[in-house]
Amino acid sequence: MEETFEFTYTFRELAERQVTCPVTLFEAAGDDYSFLENTEGWSTRPPTVVELDADHYSLLRQPDLNELIKKIRYRLGQ
Repeated sequence: MEETFEFTYTFRELAERQVTCPVTLFEAAGDDYSFLENTEGWSTRPPTVVELDADHYSLLRQPDLNELIKKIRYRLGQ
């Protein structure tokens, strides 16, 4: 873990490699943007951001967990 990631956001680990697969970020209601949304060069294409109606903690339990499952399945089916 220590060799791969740092405990603070330095973005050094993002600059050393580039992701070539599609990336989807699921953003819970009330969450700030992900640092990946405003960082360039780590991916060959920008991430798709899927906004959720449920908040960060309610996504871990029913009924809001269903929203996350539904949107993950939708993205995988595209």
